[in-house]
Amino acid sequence: MESNSQKLGTEPIIPLLIRLSIPSIIAMAIQALYNVVDSIYVGRISTDALSALSLAFPIQIILIGIGVGTGVGASSLISRRLGENNKHAAVNAAEHSIMLSVFYGIIVAIFGFLFSNQILQLFTGEANLIRLGSEYIKIILIGSTAMFFPMISNNILRGEGNTFTPMIAMLIGSILNIILDPFLIYGLWIFPEMGVAGAATATVTARLISGSFLVYILLFSKKNELQISLKDFSFDFQIIRDIYVVGFPAMVMQFLASFMLGGMNKILAGFGSTAIAAAGIYFRLQSFVFMPVFGLNQGYMPIMGYNYGHNNPERMKKTFKSALLVAVTFTTTGFIIF
Repeated sequence: MESNSQKLGTEPIIPLLIRLSIPSIIAMAIQALYNVVDSIYVGRISTDALSALSLAFPIQIILIGIGVGTGVGASSLISRRLGENNKHAAVNAAEHSIMLSVFYGIIVAIFGFLFSNQILQLFTGEANLIRLGSEYIKIILIGSTAMFFPMISNNILRGEGNTFTPMIAMLIGSILNIILDPFLIYGLWIFPEMGVAGAATATVTARLISGSFLVYILLFSKKNELQISLKDFSFDFQIIRDIYVVGFPAMVMQFLASFMLGGMNKILAGFGSTAIAAAGIYFRLQSFVFMPVFGLNQGYMPIMGYNYGHNNPERMKKTFKSALLVAVTFTTTGFIIF
């Protein structure tokens, strides 16, 4: 019986691409829905509260950039090594990416604890927006390990051709987030009323639970193709370099998006908090268009990586053409709708 990774080199491309992409598309659509629902909950507090989340959004994109860049690089490296039938090197890549998530989480937590106010002051001079934004982003930054770990772990699993488990993990995180939001924001049942800080706490808590599920899958489940153990781990900078040969460009793209949004928020701040809030709502709605393409990308990458390692350029070309056709269909539909 073929393993998930071996199917990347043998299964018909279109069915394989669809099978790998659909779980990611579903999970990312739920994530996009969460972003909209989160805005609705926070918007009921005040316009300033919603504006504060919009101001904090570019900072969150930087976190996403770190997680996505590391995860994409690890996923590509893992699938390439599996294509070369070098499972030991694939495990090493997975272990390094896990430890990088912890390392980044510690650095970002310290930075967020010390400088969250100063970061918000870059975008606006309004004291209330700075206060609300700082309440939100400080919790997100301090809990950043809970953000990084699921993103990177999901990509480890995708690298071996498993997109179903990452879908479950993302669904757990997003659905829990939607459930926890009203309790922590408005102070329902036994919970204190926390406002925007409640939204951040719900996000970190949901990601922590999602991450705990992934810890079990990666480190303790015998069904996982890569048997990961961190007992004798030591950093190998060549492996880190190999991760970021692919991951760094993806990271830079996210950073550029963050700078663009930060600059736009700076301009909109001159028109008041309502303008910032409106832009934030638009970008959350817009994510419904891009999430399917991102999901398609998650299915596309392990196929390309495995067949690169397996020295099968013809299959890589067919995969590229198939993925491009589906992506153009998604984005054209989004263009017509928006």
